[in-house]
Amino acid sequence: MLYKLFIGSEGIVTYFFIIATVSCTYSEEMKKKKRYLTLFVSTLLFGLIFKPIEIVYSSYYFYLIFTTFCALLYSFLFLRSQFLVASAMVAYLMYEVILSKSALSCILNIVNGNPESKTYQFLLVFFLFLCFFLFSIFFQKHKINSKTKLPLQYWITFFIAPFFLIVCSEWFSQIYARNGNSDALIPYLALSAALLLTYYLSYLIIHNYEELMESSFLKQKFELQTDYLRQSSAMIHQVRKERHELKNNYFYLQSLVKEKKYDDLEHFLNQEIEHKFELMEEFHTGNRLVDYILTQKVNEARNAGIHVMTNVLLPETLNIQEQDLCAMLLNLIDNAIEASKKEKQGDIHISIGIAKKYFSVQIKNKSSEDILVHNPTLKTIKSDSVYHGFSLQIIRQIVQKYNGIFDTSMESGYFCASVMLALK
Repeated sequence: MLYKLFIGSEGIVTYFFIIATVSCTYSEEMKKKKRYLTLFVSTLLFGLIFKPIEIVYSSYYFYLIFTTFCALLYSFLFLRSQFLVASAMVAYLMYEVILSKSALSCILNIVNGNPESKTYQFLLVFFLFLCFFLFSIFFQKHKINSKTKLPLQYWITFFIAPFFLIVCSEWFSQIYARNGNSDALIPYLALSAALLLTYYLSYLIIHNYEELMESSFLKQKFELQTDYLRQSSAMIHQVRKERHELKNNYFYLQSLVKEKKYDDLEHFLNQEIEHKFELMEEFHTGNRLVDYILTQKVNEARNAGIHVMTNVLLPETLNIQEQDLCAMLLNLIDNAIEASKKEKQGDIHISIGIAKKYFSVQIKNKSSEDILVHNPTLKTIKSDSVYHGFSLQIIRQIVQKYNGIFDTSMESGYFCASVMLALK
């Protein structure tokens, strides 16, 4: 009785192994009691549906398809926010189940030689369950971050690579397994190892991609701090210079008034003094970090001959990490400045504020061509694209982190980038 129960539980244990591994890896937001309850109920429902059909039809392909479908359904219902990476892990785990079972069958066929014996069946299921346990540990320790915004080609490769390996496995099965040929052992072991290696390489690539994104954050923060120190060190010299110029301007204005040269006086006030005040503009929005970023970047744009208009009103504190706020504003404004330098008359409009519990940013820059038509994915056109082109990915990652919205559009000759971040 116990033997039949143990042998007959293979399909149910396989399903439990897959959903338990995925759930333990990607259910950080789910409470433990809820996780255990969902695992128990899902496994029970799977067994109630699967076992009667297995007893009647005993189809190997039905076992594969039904188990995979139910595991994906579990991921969709309870791990929806991480469904993409969870479904990828389901696929990898299911492929490993097939390859491991095939490899173990070959090993036991060599040792025992009688696939119908109870010893053969018992050892096959026992070692298969042991493989499940080891695979579960491996996949949980090499979790792929679901919050990382990866390029589409990464995900395509991530899914397609194991698919080709499983096709090779089925091809070997058709050639060797039917005749009980033990020559298939080495190919099965090699395919199983290749599948794990493929997943591990994907994990390393994505992990390195995350580190590259993080280094881009830190680089921008360092550059901002460097600019701040540079501006502070130059401020003393600038104050001395402006004091000297102010003294000269005072005597010059005094002489114009005494000589009643009012036309010259008006010209000087309109052209020289007003221009200097524009270049020395400082922002007082209510938030010190935003003030500093706008002061730096708007003056940089105006020094490049770009007209800038701002409409900013913020509270002193925001429920947004300074690193995220800094990175998002710097990337949006830098993109607008870089695009405006290519225009004959660069023009940038910056609007920042709070709207219905959302931190809202809208930056528009004049564009003589419809960027979304010529470059709909907004890929970088720089030659060293390996080190550039992260700005939009960084913005999208921040938007995803704060459950926000990011949108780009063309409006009356202006390229418009809009971001809304939910404030807790």
